[in-house]
Amino acid sequence: MHAARRRGLTAVELLIALAVLALLASVALPSFGSLLSRQRLVAAAEALAGDLSQARFESAQSGQPLHLVLRSGPDWCWAVARSPGCDCAAAPAPGCALKTVRAAELPGLTLRADGDVQFGADALPPRRMQALLATRAGDETLQVRVSPLGRASVCSPSGVRGYPRC
Repeated sequence: MHAARRRGLTAVELLIALAVLALLASVALPSFGSLLSRQRLVAAAEALAGDLSQARFESAQSGQPLHLVLRSGPDWCWAVARSPGCDCAAAPAPGCALKTVRAAELPGLTLRADGDVQFGADALPPRRMQALLATRAGDETLQVRVSPLGRASVCSPSGVRGYPRC
């Protein structure tokens, strides 16, 4: 009679399977990191555009001016504030900042802004504004703009999928 054949894997087969999995993981890991970085960039740009739109709406509704304070640099930040002197980098005075977003919340990104934005009671900013968010490598960028009518929009100088070119 034939001996009953055992089912299962040998140690050599398991080692080969683990080696193949390790090779596939090492190939997939850089693209996963790039995907994560791109998603962080999109989230930051959409959050900034949303905060600009919200500040515009709130200023028109309340009749009080609101400011979006932007700070560039390695420890960048932005804040929706009641006064232009509200610093988003430091601990704000009570009642100064309504919302603050800091670089530590969105690691791996840089922010360059050409100034703050103030929305008056008419919800119109006195000038255009643009801010550039980029991955640390700088290979992908999104630009957030405020039009003369106060509308925020996002475009991509680097061709990020899903956004029009600037």
